[in-house]
Formats: sequence, C-alpha cells, structure tokens
Amino acid sequence: LAPPQWTLGLPETRNIFHGQMGIRQTLQTDNEYDLDYSVTHYSSSGSLDRIEGSDWSFEWSGDLAYRSGDAYSNHPDYQEPRLDLYIGSFQRPLANDGFLRLGRFLPRELPGIGYVDGVQGHVRHDEHLSLGAVAGFKPDRYDLAPSADEPLIVGYATYEAGKRPGPYYSGTAGILGSLYEGKADRLALL
Repeated sequence: LAPPQWTLGLPETRNIFHGQMGIRQTLQTDNEYDLDYSVTHYSSSGSLDRIEGSDWSFEWSGDLAYRSGDAYSNHPDYQEPRLDLYIGSFQRPLANDGFLRLGRFLPRELPGIGYVDGVQGHVRHDEHLSLGAVAGFKPDRYDLAPSADEPLIVGYATYEAGKRPGPYYSGTAGILGSLYEGKADRLALL
C-alpha cells in the first residue's frame, strides 16, 4: 500500500452562503359578510461572501406578498404580487477596516438615515476615529420602489474607545441633507 498523498494549505474560499427563507400564510373567514381573504408572504434574507473568491460580498433582504379573496381589495398586494426589497447591496472591504457599499442598504453605522439606493464609503482615520459618507436616493415613501424624488447626502464620524473583549465604547454622529421633489426637505443632525 502506498502512503496517502497529503496536500498542505487551505482550500480556496469562495461563495460562502448564509441565508434564510420563510413562508407565512394567513387565512380569514367571515361567515356573516362573506369577506374571506388570504395573504401569502415569502421572505428571504442572507449574504453571499467571497463572490468567486474575490473580496466582494452581496447582502439581501426582501418579502414577496400576494393577497386574494373578497376583503381588502384596495390593498396594494391584492391579486398582484408585491415585492418589497429592503436590502440588495454589494460590499467590498477597504484598507484599515474601511468598506465600500453599493445598492439598496440601511447604513448600520447610522440607521437613522433609513433605506438608501446609492453608495456608502467608510474609512478609518486613526485608532479611534472613522469617517464615512452616504449619497443616493431614498426609495419611494409608500412602497419602497426606486425613486429619484428624494436625493440625500450624509457625512458622519464614529469615535471608538476601548478594546474588545474588555470595555468598549463607540458613538456615531452625522449630518444629513436631502431634497424632496426639488425642494429642500431635511437638514438633520443624527
């Protein structure tokens, strides 16, 4: 018998998938007014890291809904599938704990911005301070459809102190400016 041939090193890491999918069904029956209806929700969220062995990753979160029956016929998902895309973004790390993010996302560093269709950049300035910016458009306020009605720009800074696993503190502050249908809408300290 020949000894086994061992290969040293780590296998190539690519396309690491994490995700979940859910189905929720709601039924209502009404014997008095015959207003029966049903709602079906398909939801999915997750991430795909190291796309084809690169530094890029993709993150998504969304919900597909469909309503049928005799009640709530004026609802947006009545007999028409409605897709709500909450997150659909590509991200790439930059040097020194920085990153570049493109697509639809909710900035974790400053969630008060809300959902954005655009770009975010984040860089570490020094041991304690990181700087970032977000630019893009807010999705439609009613159904989250892509919209150019509300452009925005945000600059922010994050201060960190301490080391993990010990005591660790961080805080983020930013300034948001936006227009709505061509008129100044918000100037906010977040």
